Amino acid sequence: SEPISGSRPEYPVNVTFNPNSKDWTNGEFYVTVTVNDPEGKLSSFNVCTGNGATCDPKTGTNKETITGVNTASRLIATNGVNKVCIQAKDTLGRESGVYCSGEYKLDTVAPGKPTITRSDYNTFTYNATDGVGVTGYYVSTSATKPTSSSTWVTTKTYDISAAATYYV
Repeated sequence: SEPISGSRPEYPVNVTFNPNSKDWTNGEFYVTVTVNDPEGKLSSFNVCTGNGATCDPKTGTNKETITGVNTASRLIATNGVNKVCIQAKDTLGRESGVYCSGEYKLDTVAPGKPTITRSDYNTFTYNATDGVGVTGYYVSTSATKPTSSSTWVTTKTYDISAAATYYV
């Protein structure tokens, strides 16, 4: 990882995030941060989880200072797009730049029942919300609940191809 400022920090460290990023998932998970100091002078590092101003390892309200070890685990439990950021300090008081992971995308809320409206004779429009973003819908002509083997539709409209009862 490189400092987000793009400049070489006064106190050089190597930072890894495991995993470095994660696409949309529906379960909380941990990210392990490792700070390696080639000079052997690591005193502490601040770590935070969040996004934008909520993830400032120097002044953020959710920062944690880690001392005595070079690793920390952070729980990703907030719906939406998250990051983990760190800033290290050495025994001489020098600070590193700010290093941030890639994006961790979490959506633990199932979509509500979609609203369905008929746009014209063969087209139906549907909409559901879950607080983060619905990426698609399963559409089926089966009287049972649509499953992952049903038709996956990534738009909010669906054109019917034959006379039948459709389920979303």
